[in-house]
Amino acid sequence: MNTKTLSVILCSALLTACSGNKDAHDASGIFETTETVVSARTSGLLTAFDAEEGKDLQSGAKVGCVDTALLSLRRNELKASAGSAAGSVLDISRQSADLRRIGTAMTLPAELELVDYYARGPWDNFIDRRNAAYSARYSTTVTDMFEPTPRPQTCGVRTALRELRLSTTDGKWGFDLATEGQTDLQLLHYNDNTMSAAKHCWDITPSNTFMHLDYMQKGLGNGSCGQGTGTLSEYLCPSEGTYTHKFRFNPFDEADATGIHALTPAEAQPLTCTVSTDGMLTLSGHLQAGTTVTVYDLGGAAVATATVDSDCQQLHLNLSAQPRASYVVKAGARAFKVVR
Repeated sequence: MNTKTLSVILCSALLTACSGNKDAHDASGIFETTETVVSARTSGLLTAFDAEEGKDLQSGAKVGCVDTALLSLRRNELKASAGSAAGSVLDISRQSADLRRIGTAMTLPAELELVDYYARGPWDNFIDRRNAAYSARYSTTVTDMFEPTPRPQTCGVRTALRELRLSTTDGKWGFDLATEGQTDLQLLHYNDNTMSAAKHCWDITPSNTFMHLDYMQKGLGNGSCGQGTGTLSEYLCPSEGTYTHKFRFNPFDEADATGIHALTPAEAQPLTCTVSTDGMLTLSGHLQAGTTVTVYDLGGAAVATATVDSDCQQLHLNLSAQPRASYVVKAGARAFKVVR
């Protein structure tokens, strides 16, 4: 009797185990998770990492440390490069009795277009043509520094340079320049060889940004007035000797958060000044409340003025009653040259 009962139980267990119901599960549900990316701002050897599986992390928390030795070496390399450019000693052996300029020439990306400078301005001036150009802080563009003459020639010079900021049109990257000693600036989208080979302005095409930092450039003189009326001796470049001036570069890049470069200050946001054909002057850019805008004629008389009541992006002044001429627009600490 006992043997038969055991056999029935075993057969029932085997039939249950061999059931064809393959879809049955012990449990079911949906599992949700959040993917978190942990990354470093620079490459290097990972020296510490304080994050474990299942540990709660706050956004922005520091959980690791990267060896920044290479980054430090790069920073020191940039400092050394800037230091090497800080001093420019010009040692000239006698080679010509009629040098045109003494200085340093650089080729820069064409994107560097906005120019803020402290020098004589707002129009181009030379060592013998600068009594009507006053030292102040001006804003312009590399394109506008070119003066269209019947035949392309040296132009756009600003003497007595002290400070310069050259940046892209959005102001996000560029460099600041500070000088010590006698320094003249020239910024154009054409180099000397291109201009000297052309007969008309429409024969030249803008390309890179060409910058000259000159210790001295020869005066223009009055050669067009007849024989013996060239450049006076005190405005000629010396043909021999040692001359020194200094300039220091400080690059900046708004997108670089490594700390190698300085960020663009808010007060250096781009500001442009234009005049329409009907005489409406427009200042575009960030204008802070309390900024006074004054327009002067070439005689130094104020012909229009306005004060910004609240922060704005645009300001208009009507110059339609003024004669067609050149004017200087002073907006806070900046100055512009415009033509009505």
